[in-house]
Amino acid sequence: GNPTPNINPEILAKIWRITPAAAARTLDVTTQLNKQNMNSSLSRHFGTNDRMLRYDRIKSTFFTDTFFVTEKAVSTRGYKMVQLFVSDRGYVYVALMKSLTEYPAALKQFAKEVGAPDTLVCDSHKSLKSQEVKGFCNKIGTTLKVLETNTQWADRAELWVGLIKEATRKDMRQSNSPVVLWDYCIERRAMIINATAKDTYQLNGTNPHTVTLGREMDISNLQFGWYEWVYYRDDEPYPMPREYLGRCLGPAKTEGNAMTQWILKKNGKVVPRRTVRRCTPDEMALSNESEARKRAKFDEEIEARLGDSYNLPPRYDQAGEGNTLEEIVATLADVGDDEVEEEFNEIDGDDSEASAGGEAGSPDIPEADIVDASGKPICQQSLTDTLINAEIMLPQGEERVLAKVLRRSVDENGRVIGQFNENPILN
Repeated sequence: GNPTPNINPEILAKIWRITPAAAARTLDVTTQLNKQNMNSSLSRHFGTNDRMLRYDRIKSTFFTDTFFVTEKAVSTRGYKMVQLFVSDRGYVYVALMKSLTEYPAALKQFAKEVGAPDTLVCDSHKSLKSQEVKGFCNKIGTTLKVLETNTQWADRAELWVGLIKEATRKDMRQSNSPVVLWDYCIERRAMIINATAKDTYQLNGTNPHTVTLGREMDISNLQFGWYEWVYYRDDEPYPMPREYLGRCLGPAKTEGNAMTQWILKKNGKVVPRRTVRRCTPDEMALSNESEARKRAKFDEEIEARLGDSYNLPPRYDQAGEGNTLEEIVATLADVGDDEVEEEFNEIDGDDSEASAGGEAGSPDIPEADIVDASGKPICQQSLTDTLINAEIMLPQGEERVLAKVLRRSVDENGRVIGQFNENPILN
């Protein structure tokens, strides 16, 4: 900054006890944003405004724009729009809002978490140039530039609105995650954009976070994919398990420590958890039917409550009667919490109820058995064949691989090959 009338190299050298040359260099690389006359007669108090010193200074120009989501896709947290802040170096910050009246709060949140830029450019919408906004920008030392009407193309944020929309659409489509979770997806994608080192002239081999804020970005909490299968820890009383299946929705900025992740539970609620691990290859293997059934059951519950990447929640129409989607999910979740024990019983195969249409206590016919057109078993001994669904080791080349018995062998006419023997080894 330039020397102010209150201080010069000679005065600074005297009061700091440094050389005049060091004082001159110091004034060239420092600022004095809050100027006060130290030789005042003290006839009145100095001003109390020190906002220009509270926030980090950013030597950059930022652009801002608002984009909305369809009324039918209000997020689970009730958000309806996003205020996007983009620097001339590609640094992105998103502030989630429920109405346009929250813009001043979003601007203050941006200044607190990121800093006060030299210049903020916006379009001519009245919510972006209110007296409250102008007053705040003046207090933090940011110049507010309002674009002329019908020149939105001059706002760099307009370009980034399209880019971030397309990126989050791909994330949700490829993972088949519910569209009402778009707010978590946007927050995560903004962090990835800021951390990605693109081969552009402006970035000079680094990423937008470093070139804009002057410090390296840590990505320790960005180790999970969007909507990735994970296990998280909950300290439940015995005999309930301590690890539960969930979906990871990205880092939780305002909850827990820096490593905390947003986790989607089976009942549709999103909770912050810091103790999370990804599923092992064995748990994700197709041959692991127990884990596959857990994931299928989880997806069914979530689709019933929140929908998927193409469909809105089936009961979303209740939100029009004074209930938010978050309240509806909470109501549905109260029912789902009682189904945990039932889920584990299903996985273990413990089902004492009589089969539909049969006599009480009669065993179900396994799907793998050979039956005729009426559904009756072809072989009398079909239900007592202990090899069906058994896992065995079979030679394949020089190795032995795990295999599973699905059904009896049949010829081209559908007739069973071989004879049943009481000794399983001979079957």
